[in-house]
Amino acid sequence: MGCPLLAAAGHVEKAYAQFLELQKLCQRADGLWRHSPLSEAAWGRGNAFPLLGLAMAMEESPSAEPFLPHYQALAGSLLRYQTAGGLWRQVIDHATAWEEFSATAMIATAIKKGLRQKWLPEERFSEALTRATTALQGCISANGEVTGVCESTGKQSSLAAYLSRRSITGRDGRGGAFALYFLTEP
Repeated sequence: MGCPLLAAAGHVEKAYAQFLELQKLCQRADGLWRHSPLSEAAWGRGNAFPLLGLAMAMEESPSAEPFLPHYQALAGSLLRYQTAGGLWRQVIDHATAWEEFSATAMIATAIKKGLRQKWLPEERFSEALTRATTALQGCISANGEVTGVCESTGKQSSLAAYLSRRSITGRDGRGGAFALYFLTEP
């Protein structure tokens, strides 16, 4: 998430250079991102942060280029893994991983930005956004509790370690913040 900060400070070239370094370190051949070089696991927020960071960097830049093709490619890769229920999983590409709230809120926010800015084709992404919106609203209780937020996760050394992360249900600052960001994005 340093790229949006650099772009906002007027250092778009540095933001792009930082993105390219992170991409070399963490992007897998299939377009998804691993959380760290310690494991090939495509952790949910480990993919949501790059997508949202790219969208935010483009908003802060005079032009969406050079970030746009990377943003579009990652959004397209993630679209393939949205569950029938509208969420993304805690490990994006692992069918037995549980559906995760905060990654979904971040990915949906990035898609919402992309549709508003015309960076993403509506015919391909609007249904995904609608399904994510419905799913996210279903995970927020009337008293502000959320369901299915992955606990704080440092770099893990195996897929099994990512799959064993605890799911938080209740009041959670991280999940609540991403819910508010999604719900207030125009």
